[in-house]
Amino acid sequence: MQPRTVTAPASKSVAVIGLLSALYVVGGVLVGNALGPLLRGYPAHFLRGFLMSSAAAYAGRAWSATMMGAIAGVIMLVTIPAPAPYLPLASLAAGVAYDTACRAGGSYVENSRKKGRILIATSLSSISESIVALSILTALGIIEAPLSIIILIWLAAMAGNILISNAGAAVTLWILIRRKII
Repeated sequence: MQPRTVTAPASKSVAVIGLLSALYVVGGVLVGNALGPLLRGYPAHFLRGFLMSSAAAYAGRAWSATMMGAIAGVIMLVTIPAPAPYLPLASLAAGVAYDTACRAGGSYVENSRKKGRILIATSLSSISESIVALSILTALGIIEAPLSIIILIWLAAMAGNILISNAGAAVTLWILIRRKII
């Protein structure tokens, strides 16, 4: 069965992107406060993988994930109690990477609803988010260690981000398959 190529009306797309951005922020803050440093922000990666892929697949409009990343990044910057100067840029980078992967080689609407493309876009989004966040944290001196340890930290953080974000995207895939959209 071919994926549906219908996009949501513009106003509905913007509303959904805003709602999913809010869910990402609220969910990230609640889980972050409840579980604190124990999980080191990994639940937020799951939420981002799920909600960003959902925003792109539902809206079917180019730059949906970028808008979600920009909105969530700015809101998180002012609402998260801990100083996290990397949040807006890392969230924006995640959205741009996701959308770029969906735009490459075809229709954004169709690509944003393809199983393989969702997982590739989520992985590239995770890598982009990790690179930006870790670069800022390293440049600010928050991550201080010998170079070999910094490399291990970066690789482990990226791998964890990719795995957990793709677990979130798998929920989107399950919903899309269940609703017979793909």
